[in-house]
Amino acid sequence: MEKRIAGAEAVGSHKTSMLQDIEQGKPLEIEGMLGVVVELAALTEVEVPTLKALYACVGLLDQTVQTGRLKIKGIQDR
Repeated sequence: MEKRIAGAEAVGSHKTSMLQDIEQGKPLEIEGMLGVVVELAALTEVEVPTLKALYACVGLLDQTVQTGRLKIKGIQDR
């Protein structure tokens, strides 16, 4: 764990690609990151309540930004 934390600290200050997408008003790629995991969990009957909640929240954020109902600091005017 300490090795991973040290590696993350070595990267320095940066923004994740998802944050950059939100700031630029781009659609989020949540299907590949969360949607498939939630789908596989359902197929294998594995409970993933936290991932399902996260998937729903990120999906709502994406939809809200895409419809222009939410402006986030850093988003360029379209």
